[in-house]
Amino acid sequence: MARTIKALLDLVELEFEPAEAAEKGAPPGPHHQELRRIRRFCGPLNYIACYLGALARLFSPASSSGDVVGFRLRRLEDWTGESANGPRSMDPYREVLQYLSHPCGASCVFCVHDGDPPGHFTRGRRWQVPHAELMTRLKFYRPGEGRALPCTSDLHSFEITTHPLWHETLAHLRRKTGDTFIVVTNGFTLDEAEIRTLGPFGPFLFVVSVNESVAARRAQVMGHRARRAPASIVNLHRARLPFIASITPALGTSAEEIVETVRYVDQFSPYLIRLNLPGRTRFHRGGQGDMRRHWRTILAAARRARGKTRSAVVIQPLLYLENHLLPRPMAAVLAGTVPGSPAERAGLLCGDEVTAIEGRPVSYREVARGFLASLARAGRGVTVRIVRGGSPREVSILPDGGDCPYRAVGAPFDSSYPFGMVLTDGLAPRHWKAVLATVAGRGAEKTLLLTGELMLPTVGQFMREFGCGGTAMYCEAVPNTSFLGGDILPADLLVVDDFIAAARGFMNRTGVQPDLILVPGTAFSVWGFDISGRPFADIGRNLGIPVATITGRRALAIG
Repeated sequence: MARTIKALLDLVELEFEPAEAAEKGAPPGPHHQELRRIRRFCGPLNYIACYLGALARLFSPASSSGDVVGFRLRRLEDWTGESANGPRSMDPYREVLQYLSHPCGASCVFCVHDGDPPGHFTRGRRWQVPHAELMTRLKFYRPGEGRALPCTSDLHSFEITTHPLWHETLAHLRRKTGDTFIVVTNGFTLDEAEIRTLGPFGPFLFVVSVNESVAARRAQVMGHRARRAPASIVNLHRARLPFIASITPALGTSAEEIVETVRYVDQFSPYLIRLNLPGRTRFHRGGQGDMRRHWRTILAAARRARGKTRSAVVIQPLLYLENHLLPRPMAAVLAGTVPGSPAERAGLLCGDEVTAIEGRPVSYREVARGFLASLARAGRGVTVRIVRGGSPREVSILPDGGDCPYRAVGAPFDSSYPFGMVLTDGLAPRHWKAVLATVAGRGAEKTLLLTGELMLPTVGQFMREFGCGGTAMYCEAVPNTSFLGGDILPADLLVVDDFIAAARGFMNRTGVQPDLILVPGTAFSVWGFDISGRPFADIGRNLGIPVATITGRRALAIG
């Protein structure tokens, strides 16, 4: 037993919070990972560190007072594993580039990190990654083997192009992989000289925060440095570098102003135009507003713009627009095509509904995307049957031959939008069948499915078309997250207390006592914890009702 425990403790070097500093929340040392920063994004490391910390306190109490605040992995070679995106889809951004995160230079009024709970997320200068860590991640990034060090960072929404190691990291990465580098940026640095410097490191796909087309309004929304941002998409267009135009309309922006911005960016042929639905937590400065009304304004603008631009217009979260726009939320209806793509050349249009691929009937976007992606990877052309304006027709799409911005992009977007057909995210029948299998496996007769407001139309479609497996199924939308407060709607940010309150409210209102509660699996709950670090098992313990988490590759969409 002693040898086993010693071997376990040799896995990591733990750092404990000194007892006298417990209330101050002292950060870990410079060579240790901060445990609170990574617990939501790398469950195994959090679990191992906490477990070993408990063993260390048990067997060596004199040298391990306080809680574990940091750790350092020993023998890193032993910790390399399959990439977070699988061996066939190594993502240089997630595995390495996001560790370049740096102050962005903007001061956006809707910045997600302005609404972070104090002390919970990574802000300030301490989140800048040291040179040694970045070089270590590069060393163990092995796309040919499908392996990398575990992802421990939540820095992905910060700027990376302002980091002093930006160009050096690109050079190292390009020697390892030919994959597309995805770069999320506010565009401040993308002048003509910088784009010339970046040329040898391609291919790239830039995601540029444009937000407003009028300079004065952009300065109000993003700060005065943002006046330079529009030049970035002009420069990218001239250099034939593909980019997604990201637009987050600030609270109070009218539908007309949003459409004006969409039309402005469309003239530079972005790969995609994305409208982001903002939210405010209770920690945001500037108070609250009527965010649901604002979301309806953005929805109205997207409806007006769709079909009138060369680039497809989508909304983030991706299911929001289709849930409000389509009679069948999961129907395989095109949001548009990528400029220069085989789909555009074949004449496909926004609003076309794909009903068959190579003679095989399809009814769901996710099914159509998977079938088309497999044909695209095989280098084959495809014949699709569509319905346009109530009339069926067949369209033949050539396997390649598209121009920029389509051709230079590559994975993962060619799989997301095969042949340049923009079919937004969705669920397939197999995902609902997995839910029913969970219910059947538990022998439940009355099941309460807790989900987010955004997913109700999708869940409703599946219930109508596939039923509930002969059991009583109830669906309840969980109100806003109590952890962040404000008007945050996506269910992946809900916490244990929210699910408990929603279940109790449902039982008090209806008198129904379920014998199983289903909660959505999300990016945060994959290891059994909510975003605050509390285990989902507490729901069942508190209510005295068995709880199951919906798991699977697309389970997070049930939020």
